[in-house]
Amino acid sequence: MVNVFYSFMGELRTLIDRATCTPTHAFIKRLDEHGKLLRCYTQNIDSLEKRVGLETAFVQDEDAVDSADSASKRRKQTMDKKFTRAVQLHGDLDTLICTICHTKCPFSHKLALEFREGTPPPCPRCKEIEVIRGIVGKRSQTTGVLRPDIVLYNEMHPQGELIGSLNEYDLKRRPDLLIVIGTSLKIPGIKRMIREMSRCVHDSAQRTQRAGAGKVIFINRDEPPRGWDDVFDYFIEGDADHA
Repeated sequence: MVNVFYSFMGELRTLIDRATCTPTHAFIKRLDEHGKLLRCYTQNIDSLEKRVGLETAFVQDEDAVDSADSASKRRKQTMDKKFTRAVQLHGDLDTLICTICHTKCPFSHKLALEFREGTPPPCPRCKEIEVIRGIVGKRSQTTGVLRPDIVLYNEMHPQGELIGSLNEYDLKRRPDLLIVIGTSLKIPGIKRMIREMSRCVHDSAQRTQRAGAGKVIFINRDEPPRGWDDVFDYFIEGDADHA
């Protein structure tokens, strides 16, 4: 199963390199440019939001707040919540992370080819440390392997606290429109987020006299499951790029 996973991730990385941004990505970017986008939350791991020009980082200098003892500094920098335009709820395939030392490195074309062979590449940082330990006569330690820096099923997002902070901030800003695009509505955390945002948007309709305010739109190829009638005001069936 591990070999299948790595091979699939390598193939996916190659496909992403060839991908282009869609009209939907361009639409979201236009909303941002016109000051109409509060936030984009995405389950996609292809980073096309970043490619179209939406900032996905949580802070302006990730390296400056990368150590474990700088969590409070990271939270303070994230208080500039207008900086992050697109929140990647499941991570992205731009980066790999070591399973042992958590060192990160770019998911390069060369590494994608190794992934496609189905073999986890060893962590270069762990290998370097192992060489140094051998030179000074210390016993060997476990060497980590590289894996995609994505959130798999039943895993916790490493930036979960920051995402929660951003989400709480967005709810307090009383958004008056929510557009949900292309999701199965099956993942518990996503379902909860959509319902919370929907309640907030509908509440805003009672606080404003603007026509059309307080609406929730669902765009998807399949209609929403039962139990979502009180969440969505409009359902547009079809591909988002043609909606």
